[in-house]
Amino acid sequence: GAKWSRMAEESIYNLIPREAEAQQKQPRYQSKHSSTVKKEYTESKDLSRTMGPVKVNTGSPTQYLKKGEGQQLSPTKPAPEEGRTPLRTTLPPVPRHDEPAELPGPSNKDFIRGNTTDVLRAVPKKPEPAIIDTTHGRGGRQTLENSGLVPKYSKTGNFGKVPEYLQQRKTEELQYTQARQAHMDALAQHGAPRRMSDQERQEMLDGLKANWAQLHKEFQGLSVVVDTESKRLRKKKMEDRLAQLEADIQRVERHPVIYVQD
Repeated sequence: GAKWSRMAEESIYNLIPREAEAQQKQPRYQSKHSSTVKKEYTESKDLSRTMGPVKVNTGSPTQYLKKGEGQQLSPTKPAPEEGRTPLRTTLPPVPRHDEPAELPGPSNKDFIRGNTTDVLRAVPKKPEPAIIDTTHGRGGRQTLENSGLVPKYSKTGNFGKVPEYLQQRKTEELQYTQARQAHMDALAQHGAPRRMSDQERQEMLDGLKANWAQLHKEFQGLSVVVDTESKRLRKKKMEDRLAQLEADIQRVERHPVIYVQD
């Protein structure tokens, strides 16, 4: 394939110069709604909102801010709303040194006697029981209430009792068992399978084990040399019966509840 393609490229007709064909470009797509969209975008846009105007008219260097002209730029305080007391934003002026000070009048109260009376009538504060972690008082100190040495849970009324949610769960399980047993008894009256009693189950299990023991004893008495077809078939048959008995014994032991059809 590649060899024949190179031979086709080396044709003598490829040596003749050819005029390049001018590719005609298709006209660019211009939406008929472009002018409307541009007008709406310009009208709804806030110009110079982020970075400010492109050109700022700077004043003359001689027209700087003079004393007293800054008060004209201070914002006006809004009038308080009706029904609301205006908040005091400034503190009262500091009194002058020559103004008379308003001092409280003399008091006839005996503070010493009052303090003595309060101390005598006060109930002494009991020390809070605490515990020290280590000997000689060098460890951390903590309250005895939070140390875990004070019995709290054992003094409560529900200590040692079965929780309510467990009692409720046990009651629901008992009701379900009784309802299921009643349903199975109703089905048994209409020819449905009945549940095998524990005595019947134990008797069947003992019989299976006895059969397995008898068959295993016979299997042990077989000849070691299996040189005939009859011996091989007999040994294979006894192995299958032993495997079946072992499977039945495991099935009965694994399922305590067994239903049988009379």
